[in-house]
Amino acid sequence: MGRSFIQISEILLKRVLQKTIWKNEKFMRNLFVKKYTRIKNNVVVKQGEKDSLLHQKLVSNSVCNIKLIGDSLTYGVGVWTYHKRGDSSLIIAVDNEEFRESPKSIHTWSNYFREYISENFSSVSFQNYGLPGKSGKWINLHRESLVNDSEDVVFIMVGTNDRWDCSSVSEFEKNLEELLIYVNSRCKLMYVFSPPPVANGEEHLNFGMREVNEVVKKVCEKHDYNFLSHYENMLQYSHNEGIPLFSLFEKNGSHPIDLGYIKMWEYVKVRLNLI
Repeated sequence: MGRSFIQISEILLKRVLQKTIWKNEKFMRNLFVKKYTRIKNNVVVKQGEKDSLLHQKLVSNSVCNIKLIGDSLTYGVGVWTYHKRGDSSLIIAVDNEEFRESPKSIHTWSNYFREYISENFSSVSFQNYGLPGKSGKWINLHRESLVNDSEDVVFIMVGTNDRWDCSSVSEFEKNLEELLIYVNSRCKLMYVFSPPPVANGEEHLNFGMREVNEVVKKVCEKHDYNFLSHYENMLQYSHNEGIPLFSLFEKNGSHPIDLGYIKMWEYVKVRLNLI
């Protein structure tokens, strides 16, 4: 009886520390014991297990280009204030807006990934198409300007800005599915990430990051796409280590700070077996 009381007290304490994201989240009871599985090339991969497909292709010199597509979390906002830069490559110019590639020196998950590729597979081109402030809905609308017909490997992570740009979860799902079908048909290998949680309130938005994660997982499961959940992994890390989300993310924004980006890269590196 005493042990049960202590366990319950610990759970309640952790929920208080993270009340901005955990309150009313009944699914948390079993979030970390559920396993998401997929079948790819007759191999069953469970959520949390390593996926060596990309590494195998890199080692066999079957990859020429890697492209990241996303929003400010792919760009690296949180450790760098976004502004137009004339010294980085132009990604896209549309609707009177110019978007340039993220500075390569800032400490983000995408640049840790870039450094790994540069150090180990120097012949592979690496492009960061992170578009601050843009949603999956916007990217889907402009997809032809972002994805060509001969992509090698594409990583895509959207959804954070769809909480305000899409009026409903179903609108987000529709745009996400269209986007992923389009990208997958034009690349040799696609990985889809669900974005991490946020440490600030979501009451003023049309839906939350929990719904974003559920939709991304649902679409990937439906089409058998490679899927990694930064949302579930970050909550699990926070829960297991007793580290509140506001130590990993901006208190008044949706972006990771330095430690958050480090944990995102560590998750990608382990899951994709990038040794």
